[in-house]
Amino acid sequence: MKQLESLVLSYPTYGHGQCKLDLAPLLEVPHLSRIRSLALDGYRLNSRSIGMLTKSPLPLGHLRLENARLKGAASGKALARLAAKKTLRSLELKYNELGPKGAEALFAGDGLNDLRALDLSANEVGDAGVEALCQCESLGELRWLNLSSNSASHQLTDRSGIALGGARNLGRLETLHITGHPIAAEGFAAIFESPDLRSLEKLDAYCPRTSMADLLSRCGRNEPI
Repeated sequence: MKQLESLVLSYPTYGHGQCKLDLAPLLEVPHLSRIRSLALDGYRLNSRSIGMLTKSPLPLGHLRLENARLKGAASGKALARLAAKKTLRSLELKYNELGPKGAEALFAGDGLNDLRALDLSANEVGDAGVEALCQCESLGELRWLNLSSNSASHQLTDRSGIALGGARNLGRLETLHITGHPIAAEGFAAIFESPDLRSLEKLDAYCPRTSMADLLSRCGRNEPI
């Protein structure tokens, strides 16, 4: 156990809801001091919990906090401090409740320089959250981004597509997931023709509000990516 570098703890949330987790005893276990990859799925956490992870000696490079009820600016700020202190390479936050304020707080800092993969799916970050992401200068190494959602709350619109198309900080992004949002032709055209998303190889999208003819008619005006 002294060589353990990856740990996944999952609680069956379907039909049970999230489970409380006291991180303090877990972080004090000496056999876990070499953990580089940690996944906590289905456990209720908050900014205080994130603070414990930040102060811990764990040499984290990969962190997944799924369905943890992380919400709002306080959690966003705590996650930003954690990412900066641990120099995270991947951060998975699927099924949380950060919302626009949480996303804005997360991207307000400058400590995301090492991040290669970011999963914000089902966090309802909205257009404001995406705009904050696209203005975050420390995301220059990001390769994989998931902004998908199945919720009707804070859905992404053409504002997000235009912001992503003009995101100079995402020049190394290779994969983008934005399914579940009613982005229309104008937003997708901004992404397709972006001179800044020059490394984009895979786009997973959902186009319920535009026809292929409308989309194609808006493309081709500028140099494609």
